[in-house]
Amino acid sequence: LDTLLVTFGVGLILQQVARDIFGAPAVNVIAPVWLSGGVEIFGAVVPKTRIFILVLAIACVAVLAAVIK
Repeated sequence: LDTLLVTFGVGLILQQVARDIFGAPAVNVIAPVWLSGGVEIFGAVVPKTRIFILVLAIACVAVLAAVIK
């Protein structure tokens, strides 16, 4: 457990050092038009971007499972 915590801490320190050296400007990313808006599911409006990310993640896991088998 100590090794895991130290590894995580070193990772955080390295990220902050990289931000300090190179800067971390916020970059605005505009989603494509076909991903704008939302879909109503069970009375709640879910953004299309979240649905796309969920479907993409499920597809990646399925492909990885197929490759491993």
